[in-house]
Amino acid sequence: PTPSDPEPGPKGGSVARPPSGASTQERAEVMVSTGCQKVRQGDTAGIKLLLEAVDRHPETLKNFNLCFCLGTGFARQGSHEVAVTWYRRALTLAPSNRDAVAGAARSAELLGRTAEAIAFYKRLHALDPSNAGANAYLNKHDGGAEPPAPPQPTEEPGELLPIKRKNQ
Repeated sequence: PTPSDPEPGPKGGSVARPPSGASTQERAEVMVSTGCQKVRQGDTAGIKLLLEAVDRHPETLKNFNLCFCLGTGFARQGSHEVAVTWYRRALTLAPSNRDAVAGAARSAELLGRTAEAIAFYKRLHALDPSNAGANAYLNKHDGGAEPPAPPQPTEEPGELLPIKRKNQ
């Protein structure tokens, strides 16, 4: 094979390999792009490729797509502890990315970290007030947007208890 031919990948697929004359930045971008595509397709080889990109090109840690795709990939595997870490890193790069906030919120929820999930869902609600998932979680775990009204008595208190007089 020539340097620009794809390399055989796991499960019969191929791993994109840029030409040997490609710059380091181009190689890193191809690894991130290919890794994210594989994660979107549900291929666990995408996580491996993205982690390899981090090892070979540490500057990719400043790439939102890499961090977000790793969060998504680990969440799909059920590794929510790791997913939250990658979503948090993605949010340092793009603080108002709704998908990253939603991913972090869901992973925190699945880990049983209610306070952390509430914080992420509040952030998601601020970005997208009509987000049904955020609203449902906040209504269930944070009392919703408005505090519940106090219960109204059905009868006057004087009618419930007999009043004793000193002379009786």
